[in-house]
Amino acid sequence: AAFLTALGHAHTHGHPITWHTLIPPATTIPLPTYPFQHTRYWLNDKAVTGAQDAVQLGLVPTPHPFVPATTTLAETGATILTGHISPAQHGWLADHAVNGTVV
Repeated sequence: AAFLTALGHAHTHGHPITWHTLIPPATTIPLPTYPFQHTRYWLNDKAVTGAQDAVQLGLVPTPHPFVPATTTLAETGATILTGHISPAQHGWLADHAVNGTVV
């Protein structure tokens, strides 16, 4: 294990290693390199702040105040109910506090 770990460290620091010579059944596959050819796959801060419309997020809107959107899983057909409950959206929640912390 220590030998393979040392080889892994050498490989990640740019030293070429012929893995199939050291470990005969080993095969290698090409992996994407970070940062994925300069393509950003993460949401920026502006995309995740503020209220979002369920349709813009690819969800089906509902009239329910606590479950404003649903989506159906393609693989199983199961329905997922989603919602966000906060004192900013539902002011009455601020009345439910224990030692000054909204529950």
